[in-house]
Amino acid sequence: MSALFISDLHIDALSGVDMLAQSLRTQRDAPISDLYILGDLFEAWLGDDDDQPAAHAVAKLFDEYRQHGWRIHFLPGNRDFLLGSDYLERFGGRLLPDPSVIELNNQRVLLIHGDRECLADTQYQTVRQQLRNPAWQRQFLAQPLAARRQFAAAARQQSREHTSSQSATIMDADVDELLRLADAHAADVLIHGHTHRPALHVLDVGGRSVLRAVLGDWHRAPSWLRVDEDGFKLVAGQIELRCRWPTQPSAQGNRG
Repeated sequence: MSALFISDLHIDALSGVDMLAQSLRTQRDAPISDLYILGDLFEAWLGDDDDQPAAHAVAKLFDEYRQHGWRIHFLPGNRDFLLGSDYLERFGGRLLPDPSVIELNNQRVLLIHGDRECLADTQYQTVRQQLRNPAWQRQFLAQPLAARRQFAAAARQQSREHTSSQSATIMDADVDELLRLADAHAADVLIHGHTHRPALHVLDVGGRSVLRAVLGDWHRAPSWLRVDEDGFKLVAGQIELRCRWPTQPSAQGNRG
C-alpha cells in the first residue's frame, strides 16, 4: 500500500475543487491507503460554520474516497488553522497536530506544514503567534461570519503585499530548524509544504541521511507526493522527481 501527500491547494472556488477531483481520479486505482493533507487546503478558513460552496464540494469529494477505503488526515496550515473536527467529521477525517510523526515502511516520517519554520520572516512569526492564541481564536469565531469574511479579505491583501516585498531566502524554511526538528523526532523523513518549492533534498542530521520532501502548490497544476515501499515520487506540474528511502543510497531526479 502507499500514502499520498498534498498541500497548498488554496481552494477558494469550485474550479479548485475540480482540479483536486481530476487529480485524485488519476490515483483512484492505485493501492493507496492514506491521504495526508499538510495544510492550506483552503485559501482561507473562517470556522467550521463557513458555508462556502467549495467547502461542501470538498467534503463530498473526500467522503467519496473515504468510502473507497482511504483514510484521510489533515494537518492545519497557515491559511486553514481554524479547520476543526466538525468539518472533518463530514468525511471521517483525522486532525493531526503540527508536528506529527507517522511510520511508513518501518521508518519515522515527520510531518509539518512548514510556516513555523520560516524563522527569518519575523513579521510573519509575530502575526502567527497572535493567530494561534486560543483566546484570539475564540474571540474571532464568536464574530458573525460576515465580519470574519471582511477580516480575512483584509488579511489576504496584507499577506500578498508582505510576500511580494520579501526575498526568496526570507520566505523559505530555516534549514537549521529543520535539522533540529528531524533530530529531535529521530525522523528518517521530513515532509512539508508551505514554501511552494517542490523538491527532494537529503539532509545530514548528525551523520545520518534524512530525506526532506517539499510539496508543491496547486496554483497552476496539481502537485502530490506518493510514498510506498519502493520510495518516493513527487509530481509538480511537468516536474517529476523520484528517490528511494534514505537507507537505500541510490537517489535520482528527472524532469519530464
